[in-house]
Amino acid sequence: MEERLEIDPLIIQSHNEQKQRYEKLYQNFKDSSQGLHFASDYSQMIRFLQFLKIGKIEGKKILDLGCGLGDFFKFLDEQGIKTKYTGYDIVSDFIFHCQKTYQDAKFEERDILFSRPKEKFEYVFASGIFAHGNKMFFEEMIKLAFDLSKTAFAFNMYEAKQDDFFQISKEEVLFLCRRLSPNKIVLIEDYLPGDYTIFLYKI
Repeated sequence: MEERLEIDPLIIQSHNEQKQRYEKLYQNFKDSSQGLHFASDYSQMIRFLQFLKIGKIEGKKILDLGCGLGDFFKFLDEQGIKTKYTGYDIVSDFIFHCQKTYQDAKFEERDILFSRPKEKFEYVFASGIFAHGNKMFFEEMIKLAFDLSKTAFAFNMYEAKQDDFFQISKEEVLFLCRRLSPNKIVLIEDYLPGDYTIFLYKI
């Protein structure tokens, strides 16, 4: 069973714009880092390495929210880290690619804004999904993602100012996070210019 949610029109607008953006990127760049709006494979790998600091995820049930082309699953596999992995994305081309490429993982076309699963995960990860959008979209997504986690939710943000990127101060991000997880928040910086990662723990 799934919970259908009532969503603010501004959040829906942000969602639709992002979906169209990534569909176009995939059409232009296919299965490359540019197709996900990452600067390079290297920067993507560095971000994934930060996620490993969240705790022991070996054998755990994890969700890759906005899984794109399944690169986080590929990274974990290359690191020899076996998890009970599920990837969600809103772009059907991404999911088709993942299902065809990675047989040992579960991938599903799902938008938790509109179709929220009852299933929970030990850890939820989101890499690069907040590059675009607006504050309402960001706030709703971190709330939903945190709720889907049993242990912790991890996400990264890009702080440098760019015309087509969503802008929000680090202080405001942390303020919104403290409303969700007042007991334990971890901030990781200094691994890439203008980039930071946040862990929100439930336990």
